[in-house]
Amino acid sequence: PDGNVFNAVGDLYLKKKAKRDAVEAFIKAAGIFREDGFYLKAMALYKKILNIAPSEVEALVLLAELNAEKGLVGNANENFLAAADIYIRDGATERALELYEKILKFMPFNINLKIKIAELYLKIGLKNEAIKEYLVVALDYLEKGEHEKAQEFYLRVIGFDLQNISALIGLSKVAEETNDIKQAHKYLNEAKSFVPDDTNVLFNYSKLAIKTNDMEGAK
Repeated sequence: PDGNVFNAVGDLYLKKKAKRDAVEAFIKAAGIFREDGFYLKAMALYKKILNIAPSEVEALVLLAELNAEKGLVGNANENFLAAADIYIRDGATERALELYEKILKFMPFNINLKIKIAELYLKIGLKNEAIKEYLVVALDYLEKGEHEKAQEFYLRVIGFDLQNISALIGLSKVAEETNDIKQAHKYLNEAKSFVPDDTNVLFNYSKLAIKTNDMEGAK
């Protein structure tokens, strides 16, 4: 188990133009260097592999993990995204999803990434997971004051689940913040019709009633 030996073997395969064998030897060499704590040598080898075979997804993922370990978050995300694109191209949607979720740990406020994750959930038939992600996206937009975007994603949720209470409350807040009080009431009344004893719905209804001086309704 000597990284230098496998590196030399890889170079010899390259001279024979046996690219696949060379890549496999370099991956073995990089793995040994990584285990032995020679991270820079391992990273250099992964980059060497990607110069030979830019679509070598295993090298991209391993390089991303090393970059993340070294605190090079930007580089790690770049590698993870490139690997995810390859997985999507090759139809390995679940593997791409795993990588997007890893990236999200480094970029928790990236809305576009959350949207991609939701779309991948839909692609592999995980509708409930997609709904959860769309609700997070809608709330992010609502907190940023981007009401049209928030409304768009709450309505996407309603498209999958007409009785989704979180989406109806969210739509009510969007309407309230854009001074469409009538529409805000409509969404909350709709939510109440589905879950008449839901504390969250009743609390939001009471707040809106107070705001519009409907004291009886608030009570």
